[in-house]
Amino acid sequence: VYDMASGEELWSAPAAFGGGSKSDLIAVSPDGMLMAEGDDKGQSLVVYSKEKLNDDTKTELPVLNGANKLTFLQFADAKRIVASFSVQGGSRVAVYDVE
Repeated sequence: VYDMASGEELWSAPAAFGGGSKSDLIAVSPDGMLMAEGDDKGQSLVVYSKEKLNDDTKTELPVLNGANKLTFLQFADAKRIVASFSVQGGSRVAVYDVE
């Protein structure tokens, strides 16, 4: 994650981050403190915290039952994630508060 104004690197994601397919969705919180990653099949959603990287800690969020594709992933604010899943011919939106 880089600060566009200064060009400085704020932090690097852990080695496991982004290790899936090129279809994975990735989001960064507005304050640059959290990164979220979900696989395109909608089977996993993981949040990494800059403050916890030294402890190699990540948070796995529950995925909607019956989800077969993650179609959207974005932070609504510094601690809230919005994700949209394809579910049995339709779509569902989930909002997660990450503390």
